[in-house]
Amino acid sequence: IFMDNRSIFCVTFDISKPFDWKIKPLRHDKDGQPIPAPGPETIKENLDYWLDSIYSHVGKVSAKRIILIGTHKDKLSIFKWKQNRLATKIKQEVLDYVSHHPARDLVYGFYIVSNKDRGSDMRNLRRDIFNVLEIQEYWGQERPVKWLVLENALKKKADTLVLESSKPESELSELFTFIMGLDEVNQYADTHGIDEEELYNFLSYHHSQGDFTYFDTRELRNHVVIHPSKFVGIVKVNIYL
Repeated sequence: IFMDNRSIFCVTFDISKPFDWKIKPLRHDKDGQPIPAPGPETIKENLDYWLDSIYSHVGKVSAKRIILIGTHKDKLSIFKWKQNRLATKIKQEVLDYVSHHPARDLVYGFYIVSNKDRGSDMRNLRRDIFNVLEIQEYWGQERPVKWLVLENALKKKADTLVLESSKPESELSELFTFIMGLDEVNQYADTHGIDEEELYNFLSYHHSQGDFTYFDTRELRNHVVIHPSKFVGIVKVNIYL
């Protein structure tokens, strides 16, 4: 849902830990206990997992769109000079490792930063994120202003549904709270001067962006998920339970 060949991907990991460091599970049950689930067990496996996932969704495209980010540079050493020396060594090791991965041609660069230091490392990262955006073939494409107005209206509706939601995320019935019928979406579109044909283009575009989820198939074309992240969260909880 959240990956497509128009996305820019920032893959982050903690470089203060060794590559084979065991990572903690991110999912917890309603009592706060970790949920055992199949998946990457180490930092290295987690990096592979995300590179594999991105490559499977994006495939071979003309422009690079993966930015690797190593965090916690400040924890490498209390001395700046040693931080920089160790960071250079780690950077070379990671790039050598990634050079053998199928997604290697999608990698723009590897940046090592610390949230405690807003200096040149962070400025270079911010600059190059914009550089990556500007080399994409879709950069500069224009979209109708009325699409933006409709997008905001649907997102406002989604936010309202979240506030009104009272059931716990583990309730599967809550899943349908964030699905709108196509007829209702069409009413919103009509209000903003968007006909059915243009609405299809709008939904296809925003599906590719991950803003909304819409599948033009016989079984699903009459439904639009207007809050994909909340929708996926409920599905994941129920799969794990």
